[in-house]
Amino acid sequence: MSSRFPHSPARAALFTLCALAFTLGLLLAPCKGQAAQASAAREQEGVLRLGVTPAMESSGFLEYLARAFERDTGIRVQGHTDTVWNLYALAQGCSIDAFFSNIPEVEFSAMQAGPGKGWVGGFYGHYLVVGPRGNPSGVPSSSILAAMGFIAANKIPWTASRDGSAADQAELYTWRMLRMDDISLEKWYLKANPRPYSLLPTAAARRAYALSDAWSWLLFKQSYTLENCPLEVVVPTSPLMPDQYNLVTLSADQCPEIREEPARRFAEWLVLRRTQEYIAAFRCQGEALFHPLDPEARQ
Repeated sequence: MSSRFPHSPARAALFTLCALAFTLGLLLAPCKGQAAQASAAREQEGVLRLGVTPAMESSGFLEYLARAFERDTGIRVQGHTDTVWNLYALAQGCSIDAFFSNIPEVEFSAMQAGPGKGWVGGFYGHYLVVGPRGNPSGVPSSSILAAMGFIAANKIPWTASRDGSAADQAELYTWRMLRMDDISLEKWYLKANPRPYSLLPTAAARRAYALSDAWSWLLFKQSYTLENCPLEVVVPTSPLMPDQYNLVTLSADQCPEIREEPARRFAEWLVLRRTQEYIAAFRCQGEALFHPLDPEARQ
């Protein structure tokens, strides 16, 4: 019986080569898979998932920091913007590697009972007291504590946000220092809608005073000229009550997805003198919103 595929040396060699190629492919397939996994792991180590506040993102400060960090280390920053409380929830869900907080209670919870691994101070902003143009009530400008004490003693209209923000927490802390724990029961104490950035428009509409952070004030006043702005700064800053931002890095012990190495390098980079000087140079619309903690780096 004759074969449809008669044997020949050339066909045998071709068959052998095909068999070898198939076998080699089977052997190399796991290696390719391992190489792809290693490449993906290296790519992840080159990205930091960083939680930041709306003020940091909207002012351009996040992009400013991220650009410098990538230039110095090669690590790209992937920003996640939300309130501090929501950033903490993202941290608990292993969705970010580190986050900035200006609410001490959140930082304490993260480090004591949460996924926190490291903590470093980063920079600070300012709280300020604003009020009706011309300061008709004669509120003193010596300090935030003195201003709020005067307002409470004279029952001058005051607006609060009650939105859980850092400014809200700082305001409540100041009332506690003044032994005004039941402040919400006062008739002159007016609550604004807790929507973002609604505090100052409410204060303007009610001719009331309020405690604001520097970014919220900058956003508000840019809608007016200097002559027609209904509010003005009464107390420009207070060294006793800075709006301090600290970095919390997270642990892979609770979240295997956490990329500890990029977070660790960012924390080390943040406190370098040259980084602190870089922070001091940042301006938004010509104004310094954030200031370095290192006193030698301040301009």
